[in-house]
Amino acid sequence: MVGCDNDFVSETDDYQYYTVGYPKPDLAYMFTKIYDPNNNVIATQNISNYSELSIEKSMIVDPGTYSIKLFMHDNLSGNNYYFAQRNFIFNKPSGKSIILDKEEYAPGDQVQIFTYMPSYSSGHKVTVNYKTSSGYTSYTYDVTSAEQNKNWVLPSNAQGGSFFAYFRDSSDNVVAYDSFEIIAPLGTMSLTLDKSTYEKNDTVRITYKYLPEDSDITLILRSGTTNVYTESWRDLSGSGVITFNINGRAADSIYVKAVSGSNILKEATAKILSGEGFVSGKVYDSTTATPISGATISIGGSQTTTDVVGYYELSVPLGTQPVTITKDGYQQYTGNMQVYSFAFSKLFYLVPIVESDSNTLYGTIEDYYTGEPLTGTYIQIKNGSTVYTMLTHSRTGNYLFDQEGLEGTWTLTVTKTGYDTYTRKVTLEGDTYLSIKLVPVGGSPNIPDDGGSGGSGGTGGTESTDRPSREAAKESLTWLESVMPNLIKLVVVVFVLALIGWRF
Repeated sequence: MVGCDNDFVSETDDYQYYTVGYPKPDLAYMFTKIYDPNNNVIATQNISNYSELSIEKSMIVDPGTYSIKLFMHDNLSGNNYYFAQRNFIFNKPSGKSIILDKEEYAPGDQVQIFTYMPSYSSGHKVTVNYKTSSGYTSYTYDVTSAEQNKNWVLPSNAQGGSFFAYFRDSSDNVVAYDSFEIIAPLGTMSLTLDKSTYEKNDTVRITYKYLPEDSDITLILRSGTTNVYTESWRDLSGSGVITFNINGRAADSIYVKAVSGSNILKEATAKILSGEGFVSGKVYDSTTATPISGATISIGGSQTTTDVVGYYELSVPLGTQPVTITKDGYQQYTGNMQVYSFAFSKLFYLVPIVESDSNTLYGTIEDYYTGEPLTGTYIQIKNGSTVYTMLTHSRTGNYLFDQEGLEGTWTLTVTKTGYDTYTRKVTLEGDTYLSIKLVPVGGSPNIPDDGGSGGSGGTGGTESTDRPSREAAKESLTWLESVMPNLIKLVVVVFVLALIGWRF
């Protein structure tokens, strides 16, 4: 006849619900009385033959057993008759405790958190740990009373998993905790690598999204069809990033798979540069454009000497390789080049060692990884209130400062969009040569796929024909001085348009 929603009531419940059902009597009506653990009546409710009723939590105060008793009142005699009862228990914590209103939540749900301490003590707080698409995070608030209910909305980007809510004292010790589950709907599952082609010492970045619980990711390095190295990451779920260093292992491809049980969920592949490529080209004088014979050129550990027409050829490992070129009477060339095809052509230019009666600062600006000259790079030198600026040559990446009075120590600053800013002190004594290599903001660029665009002789290689010179750098300075006033006006106009919300 009497049924309860729960046999136990907790601090986070707003009501205790119960139901009553019985045959409808004639000349009588039914009612219930609610008794607390001390047998005091805390509520009386008249009911129909089938009723769904509730007891407010504010009436349930003392811990112990509560009774719901069903009575019938006879209208003729005026007597009350007892029919049935149902008991439920309210357990009030005896020590510090924390209770969540549910065991499972979905992103966007409201979470009700109840904390209790026998007597209030300041400095207590609650920390709820959970995970979002950005990684693990927490929600924290201060406990301000001995008994406190706190409502908090679980963020919509929360990810699935098992988590905890901690009740901490003023010394940050955990005095109580409760666990909960987040049931998050899965989005579009994916498994991706950050590059399509890697070098042998690169770090591989594996990104996974919306994996189900207890998923595994396995990475396999292969040489041909032979597996040479395998590594796995177990019990993954949701989204995240894994990094792995190839560390020079003898492999030519990467295979990555996400697995749940015996099912392959997602796969990804990439190439690893391996083997050797054939590099050829010429070495020129940057001032006269004449070939330099007898120059010693070293690329990736292989070394040769240019012939009478400045020609060289070398077999070098694929990937980013260091380059050094030396010749008496010329500045030493040092840099890097990316050898990413089996036939690659590259021209180099050596800057003659110049002696003059005045101080000069000159050189080239190059990409740190590719060794390619960076044209249109902004360079500034500053000594006290004296400032000189220029852009590198529009074809060669060359620069030259030869103004009167260049002496002492100057601050050199080099900037170009997409690259880290380069700054250093330079002391000028005579002709100072400085080759500067800028690092891309994102680090090493992705190596292009070997598409094999045909060149001279059908080699499928790439040829660089930039030739820096002091004269060309001087032309850049003259051009910059002529256009700088208009550039300043343009910058001001763009800035004003941006302030008023103009969209480009």
